[in-house]
Order: sequence, then structure tokens, then C-alpha cells
Amino acid sequence: FPVTIVAKLFEFLNANTNYTALVRGHVCCMDDYELSVKRAKAVYDALISKGINKNRLTFKGYSNTLPMKTPELTEEDRQLNRRVDVIFHKI
Repeated sequence: FPVTIVAKLFEFLNANTNYTALVRGHVCCMDDYELSVKRAKAVYDALISKGINKNRLTFKGYSNTLPMKTPELTEEDRQLNRRVDVIFHKI
């Protein structure tokens, strides 16, 4: 994952301690729950390693159940679906 994006996530969570975050992993093309979990956990682990309290974070893999682009006709379409996104919740 681009370090700058993880750094921005860290900056936001560090400055806004009244928010929790759900880190969601996604894949393209086929059902691959394990890969989606690994993607989400990589961001989760990076945020914890930078100092965000793990009690404010959760992660979950969604496999290919929430595509941004369907059908996946091009490599660009597939790339959109290979992602990690974050849902913030105000405490």
C-alpha cells in the first residue's frame, strides 16, 4: 500500500481520537476471502505499528462481494476492485 495513504489515515486517526475505523479489504475477479482479509490486515497492522490503539480499529475481508465496478471488462475495472477502503465511525 502506498505509504502516503497509510500516513494520511494515521494522521486523521491520530488527530481525531473520537473516531474508530473499519478497514475493509476487497479483491477482483473471483472469490478470494483470504486475500481480502490479508489486504485489510496489512493496513490495520500498519496503523497499529504507527501508534493507533488497536481498540479503535477493526478489519474485515469482503472478497469480491462489494465491487466498485461491474462487470470487470478491463484491467482498470479489476484494479478498481482490488482495494482497501476505510469506514470511519464517530464515537
